[in-house]
Amino acid sequence: MAEAKTQPTKEDVNKFLGAAVPMKRREDGIALDEIFQEVTGVKPILWGPSIVGYGQYQFASPRNPRTRGIWPKTGFSPRKASLSLYGLKDLPAGAALLPKLGTYTEGAGCVYVKKLEDIDLEVLRELISIAFSRGDDPVPISSATSRSRADNDELPKTSEPAKRAMAEVGIHTVGDLKGWTAEQLLELHGVGPKAIRMLREAGVEI
Repeated sequence: MAEAKTQPTKEDVNKFLGAAVPMKRREDGIALDEIFQEVTGVKPILWGPSIVGYGQYQFASPRNPRTRGIWPKTGFSPRKASLSLYGLKDLPAGAALLPKLGTYTEGAGCVYVKKLEDIDLEVLRELISIAFSRGDDPVPISSATSRSRADNDELPKTSEPAKRAMAEVGIHTVGDLKGWTAEQLLELHGVGPKAIRMLREAGVEI
């Protein structure tokens, strides 16, 4: 199972914020930490080398079910170019409220702010509260921890030759595969390693 490379550390957040440059970024970072702690009620944790995070949730990538792990519910990073704010637009309510924040730009997973004077801090507090309410992501059905399928489910998509080969021996549903091993299926003309992989990735236990 692939996991996110950025993980929580035991580094001192106050020391990290105190070393931020330039001075304005340091001041804004300290002020942000106070706001985030006030709204979330939790202490910050430094994730990787530069993300100050609050809380965490289990995520599961909808594109690749094997990519799973933990990530901060919300947080920020006092980068030299700008303040990066995380989690504010991940939930629908946050995305709807975001335009009221003030002057900012958007990245793929964060919001960039030049200085705190450019944004409405009350709106920021609302956005943080929304982001912190996030729960764990549902685990995709095709992930390794949710492999089982109902016996009466239709067979997952495979190649046409593989589908015909299995149909010829009476395999039309997931339940029909009970008792079959991958080695036995591979003996059928038309069933190859790719078909076995597709079945397993779709949650069929063989």
